[in-house]
Amino acid sequence: MAHINKILALLLISLSAFSQTKLDKLVANEINQYRSELSVPKVKFDRICFQAANHHTTYLTCKNKKIWPNLICGHNEDTLKNPQNRYAFYTKEKYQNLAEVVVCINQNFNQDDTLILKKVAKLVVDGWKNSPPHNKIIISKDFELLGVSCQTFTHSVGVKSFIHYTIISTGVFLKK
Repeated sequence: MAHINKILALLLISLSAFSQTKLDKLVANEINQYRSELSVPKVKFDRICFQAANHHTTYLTCKNKKIWPNLICGHNEDTLKNPQNRYAFYTKEKYQNLAEVVVCINQNFNQDDTLILKKVAKLVVDGWKNSPPHNKIIISKDFELLGVSCQTFTHSVGVKSFIHYTIISTGVFLKK
């Protein structure tokens, strides 16, 4: 019964968040800017990719809040075990031409910094660029559609005006 309650809680959280945040859009823009620099066509927003990405980001955020300051970052889940399962859950269609990128970051920021979101977006994309398998996905000409979901939670660092951010982001890429 507890297992079903966890699934329902994750589903409720995922279903309540169908729209991109400003940070999600900034990360997608960073990806497209990087792709443009490499003469790779831009990817377009896809609602189902976003839902699958948001599902996984929510899952990781829930897990990481429980074990902070440690981080769990990966592509597997307890129920919807892989990106294809998560995508199929929201569309009832199965796609093999699907890839997922995930990054988890711990970073301190000055609370007075008005560019925190832009800096976070750059950190997220740089995390993927610095990982050869993730970089290969984000620059692949094969992918046409993208959904990005970012979630953050914060903690005090005990230093005036600084705050610790934990950032979790998932991107789901698809070729139709």
